[in-house]
Amino acid sequence: MLKVLIATDIFGYGDVLQSLIDCLQNAGVTVQTVDPYQGRLQQFDTELSAYQAFIAQTGHDGYTQGVTQALTQQPNLAIGFSAGASALWRAVADVKPLSIKNLVLFYPGQLHLHQDKSPNIATELIFGEQEHHFNVDDMLQQLSANTTISANKTVYQHGFMNSASPAFNDVAYQYGLQRLLQVITRLKQ
Repeated sequence: MLKVLIATDIFGYGDVLQSLIDCLQNAGVTVQTVDPYQGRLQQFDTELSAYQAFIAQTGHDGYTQGVTQALTQQPNLAIGFSAGASALWRAVADVKPLSIKNLVLFYPGQLHLHQDKSPNIATELIFGEQEHHFNVDDMLQQLSANTTISANKTVYQHGFMNSASPAFNDVAYQYGLQRLLQVITRLKQ
């Protein structure tokens, strides 16, 4: 059975993530998650409070270490959102996990700080229309030289897959879900 690892965003595990997990499990895969809070359910009033908790409790380097540890479970597909996407980018580039066939990374906002790293496997990057820390069009241009990377910019905003985010968009969520199901179908063949 196909094994999927999901690295969450700064909001961690919650109802929204469980809904996505249920959809993926219905597609016939097993799903493991890694989040910045070691699986403890978090409730944040704002994105700022989620970010402050993330930095105080884990931080980007600590989260990358947690993601690296989760990769020892040998998933075939790894999916990341925001901080989780950036952590996967860094971890996969460093540990060379042979079991992973694909990465799908949604709006990896810290990627601009780690362009010196690059996963050596098929990687799909799905960016929002803009990022606060870098120009998405410039990033797409830089990434285009790497033949293992497919990078796309959507018309949606960073956080569009998470209903806890102010940028959540149901149409965008369905787009992202369908994209994931397509990758799963291809990997199961």
